[in-house]
Amino acid sequence: MWCILRGWRRGSLGPWGALGQHWPQGIRALASERPRIGGEYSHVVVGAGSAGCVLASRLTEDPDKRVLLLEAGPKDVYAGSKRLLWKIHMPAALVANLCDDRYNWCYYTEPQPGLDGRVLYWPRGREAGYPLTEDMNGFQQEGFGWMDMTIHEGKRWSTACAYLHPALRRPTLTAETQTFVSRVLFEGTRAVGVEYIKNGQSHRAYASKEVILSGGAINSPQLLMLSGVGNADDLKQLGIPVVCHLPGELPSPLRPKGVGQNLQDHLEIYIQQACTSPITLHSAQKPLRKVRIGLEWLWKFT
Repeated sequence: MWCILRGWRRGSLGPWGALGQHWPQGIRALASERPRIGGEYSHVVVGAGSAGCVLASRLTEDPDKRVLLLEAGPKDVYAGSKRLLWKIHMPAALVANLCDDRYNWCYYTEPQPGLDGRVLYWPRGREAGYPLTEDMNGFQQEGFGWMDMTIHEGKRWSTACAYLHPALRRPTLTAETQTFVSRVLFEGTRAVGVEYIKNGQSHRAYASKEVILSGGAINSPQLLMLSGVGNADDLKQLGIPVVCHLPGELPSPLRPKGVGQNLQDHLEIYIQQACTSPITLHSAQKPLRKVRIGLEWLWKFT
C-alpha cells in the first residue's frame, strides 16, 4: 500500500493508477470543514465491483433510501448491447481483460524480498497423486475437478448483471461510471461524504447514514490513507493531514488492524504438461478455431 501512495505522490502510476498526472491538483486528500455543496444521499457506495453491485441492489430495495454508486471504470454495455463489449461478457475471453488498462488498474508490487527482489504484476478490477475434487469451494481445494463459473444463458453472470442492472430501474439508485473518488470527507472523525472527479470537474456527495468503501483490498485502504486515515508517520511524509492514526501494530485483537498494512496474497503458478489424449483446451487456442468459437458465442451465446 505504501508504494501506491508514493506512486500517487510522484504521479507515476499511469492513467488508471492511484492518481495519475492528468488528475487536477485540487484532489489531494484534505480534512476540511468547508460548507457542504453537493448531492445528499442516505448512502454513498464507492466501487461497483463484486461487493458494490450487491450493496447497491440490497440497499435500494428500501424505498426510503437514496444511494449513490460511484465507479471509476466504464459501463459494461455499449449501446445497450453486451455483444459489443464481448471481452467482458464472453466467459472464454475474460483473461483478455487482465492486460487491458480500460478494465484493469495494472498494479505492480514493490520488489519482494522473499522472491529474490522480483516485482510482480498484480491484476485487479485478474502425474503426482492429486485427488479428484468435486467442489473447488468445499473442504478440499487441492486436486482436479470442474471449476465453478458464474454463467447464465452463455454469458458471464457478473454481480453487475445479476444485481446492479435490475436495480438501475429503481428511482432510489443513482449510478455514475468513469468517476474517480479522490477522498473521503470527514467532520472530525466521522465520514460524511466523498469528493470525486467526473469529466475533469470536482464534485462532492454527502451521506446522512454511511459512506461505504467497496473498492477492494488495495483501493479501499488507499482511499482511506489519501483521506488521512492510517499510519500518521507515513501520511505526514506525504503532507496528508491526519484524521485518524491507525498504525500497523495494535496489541489488542479487538482493535482494528492498521490501514494499509498486513495485506497478504497468494501466488498463482501455471504448470504445462503434455497430455496423452486430445481433451484439453489447447486446440481452441489456434487462430481459426478461436474465430469460430467467438462467432458461435456472438451468434448463439453458446
